[in-house]
Parts: sequence; C-alpha cells; structure tokens
Amino acid sequence: MQTGKGFGGLDRFRLAAALLVAAIHTSPLASFSQTGDFLLTRVAARVAVPFFFMATGYFTFGPGRGDPGELVGRRVKKTLLLYGAAILLYLPLGLYAGHYKGLGLTGAVRLLAFDGTFYHLWYLPAMALGLWIVYGLGSFLPMGAVGLVTVLLYAVGLGGDSYYGLAMKSAVLRQAYGAGFTLFSYTRNGLFFAPLFLFLGGWLAEQEKKPGGIGGIGRVGRAGYALGRRDGRAAGEAGQKAFCWAGLAASMALMAAEALALRAAGWQRHDSMYVMLPVCMVFLFRLLLLGGGRARPALRTLSASVYILHPLMIVAVRGLGRLPGLWDVLVENSLGHYAAVCLSSLAVSAVLAGMAGEVRRRWKARRRRRGETWQGRG
Repeated sequence: MQTGKGFGGLDRFRLAAALLVAAIHTSPLASFSQTGDFLLTRVAARVAVPFFFMATGYFTFGPGRGDPGELVGRRVKKTLLLYGAAILLYLPLGLYAGHYKGLGLTGAVRLLAFDGTFYHLWYLPAMALGLWIVYGLGSFLPMGAVGLVTVLLYAVGLGGDSYYGLAMKSAVLRQAYGAGFTLFSYTRNGLFFAPLFLFLGGWLAEQEKKPGGIGGIGRVGRAGYALGRRDGRAAGEAGQKAFCWAGLAASMALMAAEALALRAAGWQRHDSMYVMLPVCMVFLFRLLLLGGGRARPALRTLSASVYILHPLMIVAVRGLGRLPGLWDVLVENSLGHYAAVCLSSLAVSAVLAGMAGEVRRRWKARRRRRGETWQGRG
C-alpha cells in the first residue's frame, strides 16, 4: 500500500478538478464552439466531482485507515461545518437573486439536504449523505453487495439525468421520477450519485492489498504485476500505467460518444451521469495513484477554497467587466471570462489559505507556550 508520500498525484489533481468545476459553470469554449464546449464541460469536466468523492472514499473506507464509523463521523462533521459556513457566505447573494422566495418546508428540505443552498453547494450534503449510506450498507453487507447496491442506485440516477428521455417512455417510471423530483431537483445527489464513487474509492484501496492489484482492474493488472516481479518494479508500474492510459482513453472516447448521442436524442434532463463515467473514474484514479509524488496538503486546502469561492468570483468578474472596455474581454469572451474567474479564485484562495496557515501557526505556538508554562509550574 502506498504511503502518505505517494499521494502527490491525487493532491495535484484536486486543484485541476476544482478548476474543471469552474469550467462547468463558465463554459470556456462557448464563444468558439458549442460542441467543443459541450465535450469539455459536459464530458471531460464531469470527472471532477466523482474524483472528490473517490478520494474521500479511498481515505475513509480503505483498509488500515482506522475505524470506519469514527472516520465517517469525523468527515461528516467536517463537511457539515464547511456547508454551514458556505451557506452563510452565499446567503446574501441567494437572497439578492431571489433563490429563496416562496420557500416552504419541502423546498427548504430540498435545498438543504439535496440541491444545496447555492448551485455548487449540492456537493457538501451529497458527501455527508453518501458517506452514511456507504457506511450503513457496509455495516451489514459484504463489499460485493455494497458495490451492487451503489451501482443500482446510480442506475436509478441515470434515469433521472442523462437517460431521462428513455425513462419517460414508461408510465410507471414517469410517475416515480415525478414524485422524486418533488423532493430533489436532480438525481445527481447524495442518494443516487455519491455512493457509487465513494464505494469505488474504498474498493480501489482494498484492491491494493491484493498481489498484482492494479486497483482491481482484472486480468491485465495481474499480468502487469507478474511483469513487475520478473523485470523489476519500475517495469511493472510502467505496464500498469500503459494499461490505465489505454483504458482511460477508450472509456473517455466512449463516454464522449454516449454524451453526444444522448444530446442528439434529446434525452438529457441533466448531464452529470453517464454509463461510462464510473469506468473512466476507475482508470483515472488508478493513474493518479500510480503518479505518486510527495503529498501536497496545501493543494487540498487551495482546491477546496477554489471550489467554494469560484461562484463569488464569477459575480465579481461580471461586476468588474462593467468598467469601460472590459466587458468584451472579461464576460463576452468565454475563455477570458474563465481565465479571470480562475485567476481571481486562485488569488483569493491563496490569500485566505495563507491567513489560515498563519492563524494555525500562532495557535500552535500559543499552545506550546501554555504547555511550557504549566511544566514550569510543575
């Protein structure tokens, strides 16, 4: 199993994933090609949020991480605290935009538990709910059965997302999804979307324990391990990387074809869930693990901050664009708009991360001084 020094690939991709989420919300290529923008934001960038779920699953449900119940409780608490802070941060903007007008009890539950109080915040309640679902299933089911249940949940989610048009051909499914959409706006949520990717993260961690494991990607993985035994570890990892690159390229191409076909058929109610997405994620995540490198905790904080703050920066950039001569560059030009949002999000996040780091250093120094004082008294 890899040590903490081997997770640099995951940490680096965290930041890339946060910037891909910003791309989804800004459509960088819209000024140049609608199809190109669709492939970027509705296909390639759709790996971002599943990656975050898989990373959490990997470090929560993998063997040797500690008591799963304790880890889940701690991660859920941390997630909900962040969610509460984000709710307060976006409350003025939501009120100004009129998002909460006429909000009844059902609407409040929908926003808080499923949709998020601002459009990107759905991820936080989804993480909390998904963690409890996977942990709860794992409390009384073997791993294979947990995987099957999460796959079935994802399949239900597909019918309310990219395959909605197909599901609506059935009167029974039409009624069932209609009832569901009174409680949540999308099946891309903590009930149908998050559990599968949280499970896959834990499953990949479990597979690393097995001889020849390439994240459990079957027979070719074991062949790669055998090659490593014969010709050295480096050759084995090279074989694994080549296999994963080929798998990622093929599955991503198939997902692009799937997405374009679904768009042409007019079936998509939303475009977050594809049949090929979990396959892409297994290959991608394993590649990132093989990438290794030193862990970069600072990138974790930076990426989380970029994810939370980028919608505020979208508003700020649009406001700045109203200054003379800037609207065409910062707003009308989609690539310029995306670049401005990313740069401002990174800058503000870096400043906040630096301030948070300084506060932590002072707090630790203060605790050390207090400890020395008590020892002196003793």
